[in-house]
Amino acid sequence: MQIQKVEGRKKAYLDLLLLADPSEDMIDRYLERSDMYVGIVGGRVVCEAVVMKTGETECELKNLATLQGEQGKGYASRLVRFLFSRYQEQFTAMTVGTSEGGVAFYRRLGFAESGMRAGFFTNYDPPVYENGRICQDMILLEKSLSRRRG
Repeated sequence: MQIQKVEGRKKAYLDLLLLADPSEDMIDRYLERSDMYVGIVGGRVVCEAVVMKTGETECELKNLATLQGEQGKGYASRLVRFLFSRYQEQFTAMTVGTSEGGVAFYRRLGFAESGMRAGFFTNYDPPVYENGRICQDMILLEKSLSRRRG
């Protein structure tokens, strides 16, 4: 898989972004002030990730999605591991917020639960569903990155 940083025209990937965050309004709040990367296989974008600086020593993985027909092939995991190496010189930690269904995926990548935003997903209209249930709380996870040098 080839990984490329997206420079401009990030909304061209809106269909993919909406797989991870079903609210275009929410996406608009972070997309343009974040870095975006896409994973390309066979000349086709199969996954994307959006990372935003949230502090002097911390960044947040705001959006991560893989095309439905390409899920389960390790593309998102490879993209996140790339982000670890890309941002370890700049930040000491990466955070992510997810629904209950995403926790196991992020744990496998070394993230640990660090908190919760109660009722976060109740702000979405229409409601966000996962496995037939309405999502309520956002689970926060954090991954330590290597110390910044210099």
